[in-house]
Amino acid sequence: MSQEYIDKITTKRKNEGVAPLAENGLPTDNDTWNIAVAEAERKLQSE
Repeated sequence: MSQEYIDKITTKRKNEGVAPLAENGLPTDNDTWNIAVAEAERKLQSE
């Protein structure tokens, strides 16, 4: 990955309040998974 892309994603993740990616590009925490599950549950409950 280019440094420009890494910086862009790091900033985006920081703005979203989630942990930065590890050096290998993988998440270091389940925080984004938890956000996705919560959003899916909200959508399912609204139907």
